[in-house]
Amino acid sequence: MTTFWILALGLCLLAAAFIILPAYLSHGPAYLSQGEDPGSERLDLNVTIYEERLDEYQELFDQGDMIQEEFDQLVTELKKNLLSETASQSEQAEVALGFNRLPLLLAVLVPLFAVLAYSDLGLSWGSIDDLLVSQALRGNDPEDVENMYASVEKLAELLENQPDNVEGWFLLAQSYLNLQEYEKSAVAFKHLVGKYPRDGSLASYYAEAVFMADDREMTERSEQAVDRTLALNPNDITMLEIKAMAAFQTGDLQGSLKYFGRALSAGPEEERAKMIRGAMARIEAGLQAQDRAPDLTEEGSSQGRQIQVLVEVADTVDVEPETAVFVFARAVGGPPVPLAVDRLLRGSLPKLVTLDESKALMAGKGLSDFDQVQIVARISLSGVAEISEDDYQALSQTIDLTQGNAVVKLKIEKRVKDH
Repeated sequence: MTTFWILALGLCLLAAAFIILPAYLSHGPAYLSQGEDPGSERLDLNVTIYEERLDEYQELFDQGDMIQEEFDQLVTELKKNLLSETASQSEQAEVALGFNRLPLLLAVLVPLFAVLAYSDLGLSWGSIDDLLVSQALRGNDPEDVENMYASVEKLAELLENQPDNVEGWFLLAQSYLNLQEYEKSAVAFKHLVGKYPRDGSLASYYAEAVFMADDREMTERSEQAVDRTLALNPNDITMLEIKAMAAFQTGDLQGSLKYFGRALSAGPEEERAKMIRGAMARIEAGLQAQDRAPDLTEEGSSQGRQIQVLVEVADTVDVEPETAVFVFARAVGGPPVPLAVDRLLRGSLPKLVTLDESKALMAGKGLSDFDQVQIVARISLSGVAEISEDDYQALSQTIDLTQGNAVVKLKIEKRVKDH
């Protein structure tokens, strides 16, 4: 900010110099003097000439070369000329003095008017404070969240009276997105989408913010925003990924695979393409597991019982990709031994897991032996099955295996001690 004001002051002085210096060089140092009469020298010269001519007329009259009437007439005309010259020179001096002062006044008033007109202290016609806030946002340390919040809120306050400041609104929306203020980001992007309804990029940003604000669930408004973006740009990779994840969450593996395939065909960067291929590989493995699973002879049969569990991890859970994850079913009101268990790694999540009879730990203690079960997904920081209060865990409601069951969705986000 200090640099900005130093530069601004320097430019004001340079502009003033363009006004003052030419006049100073033309008129000399007297230009800057407000007390000296610019026509005083000319006036003294006219008085001297008047006195000399008057002496000449008097000498001629005394010598008898001029009669009284002629003498009086010449003296009267001489006085009239002196008065006329004096009045004319006084007016010119006043005008010249006024012109001398005007550039000085302008050199001072123009910078003051600019600050008054373009800063928030005045009329807010311009972008002085907008520029300073934008510089603060871009110059802030991303780790300094407090300063980031202060700068973003200052920008939001400025933009309340600037609905047409597109660059400012976009910077505000992006800043909120980076601060994980997804709802506020969605509001800012919605403002821009209203101004540019055919802009696919803005529609994509808005849909992403809405999806994140809705806790990454495909709600009605997020689905509308995503579908509208894909109507504008069918190859929007982010929107296709969101559609794929939403299908995965509902157990629609074929639909998820289709959307991930479209995203891959859209030509993402290599790192992103690698992640998409990994997700597709896990989905294909899940489909193959479904194909290998035995068919149920009748709904609720105890033969070949299985439960599909979609396991996800919240962004707030910060553990290494190699950390062990246990997913298991346990009998409600029964023995503590898991009826079926699967071991994964944090880096493989989210993943669709199938718990069936083949994953029972003890004979006679499997899914076919109990009708009421609960599903547990636990991140074990120690790497062993024994529970610790520092482990992360998600629990399902009671599941009745005698009824047809949809995919069980578990999102790991709390420690054991917080349940």
